[in-house]
Amino acid sequence: MLGKNKNTTKLVLSVTGTAILTALLLIALWMLTKGGDCSSPDLPSPSPPTPQPISTTTKSPPPPAQKDHFVRVDLRVDSVFHIWLRANSGEKEGIIYGRKAGESDAESVLVSTTESDERWFDFREIVLLHKGDMELSWWSGSTTISYIYVFEPEMVQAEGIRTVYISPDTKRDPRAEKFHFHAPLGWTNDPAGFSRTPDKLFHIFYQHYPHRQKWAAMHWGHAVSKDLNWKGGIFTGSAVPTKDGGLRIYYTDHNDDRHPTESQRSVLTKDFYRPMGPPRDAIPHLPAQIAANLTEDFRDPNVVVGPDGALFMTTSSRFRDGSGGVVLLFRQNKTTANGGPDGWEFKGIFHKDNRWHNEVCECSVLIPLGDPHSSKTFWALVYSMSNSIDEDGRQNLNPVIVGNFDGEKFKPRFEQMLDFAAGSYAFQGFYDPIDEQSLLIGWLGNWPDYNAATDSDFPTAYTLPRLLKLAPSKNYLMTPPHPSIIQLRESELDTADFRSFKVAQLPSDGAVEILFEIYYWRLRIYGPIRLEMSLAGKGEEGKISLVASKDGLEMVLGWKNVTEHRYVERKARPTSLQIFVDVGSVEVFSDQGQWTGTTRIPDEGRVDNIQLVGKSEVFNAASAKMWAMKSTQPEQIMP
Repeated sequence: MLGKNKNTTKLVLSVTGTAILTALLLIALWMLTKGGDCSSPDLPSPSPPTPQPISTTTKSPPPPAQKDHFVRVDLRVDSVFHIWLRANSGEKEGIIYGRKAGESDAESVLVSTTESDERWFDFREIVLLHKGDMELSWWSGSTTISYIYVFEPEMVQAEGIRTVYISPDTKRDPRAEKFHFHAPLGWTNDPAGFSRTPDKLFHIFYQHYPHRQKWAAMHWGHAVSKDLNWKGGIFTGSAVPTKDGGLRIYYTDHNDDRHPTESQRSVLTKDFYRPMGPPRDAIPHLPAQIAANLTEDFRDPNVVVGPDGALFMTTSSRFRDGSGGVVLLFRQNKTTANGGPDGWEFKGIFHKDNRWHNEVCECSVLIPLGDPHSSKTFWALVYSMSNSIDEDGRQNLNPVIVGNFDGEKFKPRFEQMLDFAAGSYAFQGFYDPIDEQSLLIGWLGNWPDYNAATDSDFPTAYTLPRLLKLAPSKNYLMTPPHPSIIQLRESELDTADFRSFKVAQLPSDGAVEILFEIYYWRLRIYGPIRLEMSLAGKGEEGKISLVASKDGLEMVLGWKNVTEHRYVERKARPTSLQIFVDVGSVEVFSDQGQWTGTTRIPDEGRVDNIQLVGKSEVFNAASAKMWAMKSTQPEQIMP
């Protein structure tokens, strides 16, 4: 997240995440601001903190009996600490003490704060002139720590960060998803800035609140991967790779106490944890030509290279009279170094949608399905319909509309839904010129499943990365999982019970991939076939059923009530099914992703066993395969 430090005016990009094994980086573009004020005018360019020796203060530590938290960390020459802390209510100061390991009489104050507002944490970045083991300590009676980690700037993209401490209030359940990417702590929702830099690293940002697993003041998290197998008040935006290997980040700056409430801003980063100067306005307000007809909703800037080589931006808004949501189009007419934020011209309303009570076309993304410079390339417009509900009770739908785009107008050709079960939201995508393919990823959660008043925690993850491909017939899209997902297969499992329509037990962690084919034309003769997935310890209410019939493809959730438990793709004519079962989620891909559906399983639920129900004549037994999946989540370091 980008904004301003509540206690200083220094802009920072900071790292958040956990240790990794290969090429994963979790970064938070950090800022906490009171009252939703995320603006940061005239900020000076940030500079790295000055390294300091451990013993730079003379304040005496409290007696050892008053300290009840002790953690150790191995420091290197250029190690950087990121720390979130606050003083407890009624206390004058919150303090973390530090000393070299083994030197009990050489302790000093490492960092202190007078911040005691329970809604906020003070952020500190520290570099020490010390190498080797160090011990941190504090007293929970006076000091609350949310999160501490350490990293080396030169190695952070290759090695990630090392978690030192995570508060129990924000730590993810150890049962969390095994192979779906998720942050190791806190709340996450919309992905943002899905992109690839010239060094062939994939980047994904995501909306993130690291201090609880509930929605609050938005940060941005950041993950990096070589192969898309992620191991590890600012709203959705995008990231544009620059020629020198950096990223130009666009985001929505939201402030409830300001008019206009939302504006589009930008910042450049080259090291991916600190900006190259302060953020700047890209588009500070709605275009005057249409502002009177729209509400102050003006967010989710997504920037893409257009047919003429210029940068185009789509943003989301809605009509003031309640007649639906819109996607706005802008073109950058001024060429600036590193894709700077100047010179954006409003081109017009790109798309309207008032179906199913849609309010805002949120998180709109324009994705070329090939070389953006070619006149033969089709383009996909992806967005999420906020507060929509269709005739089947599906909420917050995710349409993708495919058509032709010439830099001025968009001519739709066909449309389909990205998730027939409506278990995901806010898809992001881009065209990768390195591998010449279009990619897609979404939030594996949806707002109707979240109740801020009653849900103490709401752990979520992200969908598997998908390809976005035009079918040979050019009348539908295929969104299969990215081929790199094969690397997540750990071992092939015996499918004898599954093929015999018996109950098949899954591995203890419940993380599997299931692949099989059916004879669709036989469904009319022999009836539907059902894959039942039973959650551990939940009985009938803990069943997820995937049903293929002559009427389409259906997902039935046992924990839903009668009026909302069925999710149907009526156009589906399934012949193959690829199903990814993880702790807390299920993803379904039919016929190379022509039809896809997802669901989040509440309370980190785990599928214990599966069973086919129906006539064997419909099932191609020889095609059935099943794999146990690797865990890509590293162990969290805790005291």
